[in-house]
Amino acid sequence: MRLAVIRDHQRKLQAWAAVQLKPGTRTLTRRLSNVPTGSKLNLRVTAGPGRSKSREIIALKVVAPHRAAPGNRAPTSLLLTGSTVAENRPPGTIVGTLTATDPDPADTQSFSLVPGPGADDNASFAIDGATLRTSASFDFETRPALAIRVRVSDGKGATLETPLTIAVANVDEAPAVANTGEAPAVAHADAAPAVATSTGATANTEGATTPVDPALTVSDPDDANIEGAVVRIAGGFQTGDQLVFVAVPGIAGAYDSTTGVLTLTGSAPKADYQSALRSVAYRHAGDNPSASKAIEFTVSDGELASAPATKAIAVAAVNDAPVLTAGAGLLGYTENDPPMAVAAGLTLVDADSSSISGATVRISANYAGAQDVLALANSLAHPLITAVAAGDTLTLSGAASPAAYQSALRDVTYANGSDTPSALIRTISWQATDDGAAASSVATRTVVVAPVDDPPVAVDDSATVVEDSGTGAVGVLGNDTDV
Repeated sequence: MRLAVIRDHQRKLQAWAAVQLKPGTRTLTRRLSNVPTGSKLNLRVTAGPGRSKSREIIALKVVAPHRAAPGNRAPTSLLLTGSTVAENRPPGTIVGTLTATDPDPADTQSFSLVPGPGADDNASFAIDGATLRTSASFDFETRPALAIRVRVSDGKGATLETPLTIAVANVDEAPAVANTGEAPAVAHADAAPAVATSTGATANTEGATTPVDPALTVSDPDDANIEGAVVRIAGGFQTGDQLVFVAVPGIAGAYDSTTGVLTLTGSAPKADYQSALRSVAYRHAGDNPSASKAIEFTVSDGELASAPATKAIAVAAVNDAPVLTAGAGLLGYTENDPPMAVAAGLTLVDADSSSISGATVRISANYAGAQDVLALANSLAHPLITAVAAGDTLTLSGAASPAAYQSALRDVTYANGSDTPSALIRTISWQATDDGAAASSVATRTVVVAPVDDPPVAVDDSATVVEDSGTGAVGVLGNDTDV
């Protein structure tokens, strides 16, 4: 297949002038640079050998990109509830419902199929509102899984794109029968097992392990045993998601953390599989999980698989406290030194918050009163942060990023204004609080103050004596000092 540009008034697509496409190519992506909005381009696609070639003209018009409204936040997750379709179903069959999480709840969401990674089978589906439908009939033996890419737009220019996988469920198909003139044998049709989930969403708190559906049921009208089951995180999967289950005799399980799939194997009674699936629990071993998950269950009797059943999980995030470290070692300060940075290697991070609301730096041990001074140096470099010193504590306030507070805390200095400083070892304590009122653990740094033996200060003296009065003593040290 060959692609050629036949209309390009601005001559911006010379790199496309002759593109040879490999067999099976579905998507061709090129970046347009410095092409004016409204430009019209015509592309000619040629396919086939020799004189049997076919040609098609594709007209393109360059339009302005969407821009997000100021202050608008993009959707954070996109889920498909119900992501399996049975083979041989006619076009127009409903696959499932698309939903998205948006931090701006008033936004109006719309869904569309878009090109990009994971969009190989977009042409076989259509989106009607929030409903995903098929545009073709599928065969499990040919394509057991299909890939689409969906974009959710919030109506204000912000979007999120997510690749989704659609599973094709195998259906027991009747065998072909040849007419031999003999009476046909009557074959018993195997009925598929069924798994059903309860209504509503399961509530999970970040960091907790929560059973997905303790009311789940498993049934099969003509088999006593189930031979296997698959539980997968079909929507909202991210690194750190885990599925666990309580072991049941005769049933083994393995979880793939890269795909979010828990596979159960072993022949066991239906009641045992029901017990094992009821024990399946979700947890997130990380920070900042997405707000919603969709967990899909299927079971198999060895010949047929059930239709999938999905259970939603609503994840409540927990505000993680900032993590602050002041660095190892100690600060040596000698009497009369200029102010010195106490913790130039300090670090401050927050896994799930982009804003720190305040911090304190305190001389928590052996504070020596007015001679000990904490201050924020280079304050003009920290315009969002205000520092106020009172007694043994320097308080920083103002909303700013963790990086901005890290920079400010690195600029906190210690000085001693006394000519007779206390030699007791000071402990400096640090703590930061994020915009969710979660406070970090207290980090500490040690300051060792070394007094200096200052030379005495002599003051000139004068005395008056009377002539011929004899020997007398004149005091010369009374007005001299040594600190």
